[in-house]
Amino acid sequence: QFIFGVDFLQVVGFFGLGISFAFKDLLENLIAGAVIILQNRVKIGDMIQVGPIRGKVMEIQTRAMILKAIDGTEIMVPNSHLMNAAIINFTAHRSRRIEFTVHVDWDCDLEKAKQVILDTLQKKEHVLKKPSPQVLVKNIGESTMVLTARFWIDPQNRSRSFIVLKSELIQEVKQALDQNGILIPYPLYSYLDKKREIRSASGSGSSLEQSVQTES
Repeated sequence: QFIFGVDFLQVVGFFGLGISFAFKDLLENLIAGAVIILQNRVKIGDMIQVGPIRGKVMEIQTRAMILKAIDGTEIMVPNSHLMNAAIINFTAHRSRRIEFTVHVDWDCDLEKAKQVILDTLQKKEHVLKKPSPQVLVKNIGESTMVLTARFWIDPQNRSRSFIVLKSELIQEVKQALDQNGILIPYPLYSYLDKKREIRSASGSGSSLEQSVQTES
């Protein structure tokens, strides 16, 4: 037990304790990685979010999960962190609901506005027929009616991201409303009309240039 006056068993005990602390995180990550792989709830190619971290799953290693963020950066998330945090999987199912709000003029034909938006959603490729799109009245503002456009997509369809699809639909809805004479909220038009009146009263930029040339 005693070697050169030193308690050898005590030294081994302290040494073992140090090793256990050093490998604690490694063992936790190994066990968590095995659990993640066995459960098969998160797969390669899934788009997930863990806290503020969002990215596409590229690898599931024994120690960490490798994510590719939207901006192309690589993120390593320890497996033990994944076991203790809430994970949002955006591509776990074959349907995902996307929505955005549309403000229309108070005096517009509300049923017509809803139908125009609904027709735009139904005609759009990559928008699922079932569940069917919806257009609901969300709120009544001081000078605007607020509508909510809801539609479902297949998040596992890699040909078009939901961000691009949502952007295209907002633009197409705006164009469809313009074509059908449905105005955006009145205060904005009031501001533009007032601005045109100020411009016409003060004169155009060309008249200003002519006055400058005359003085010179």
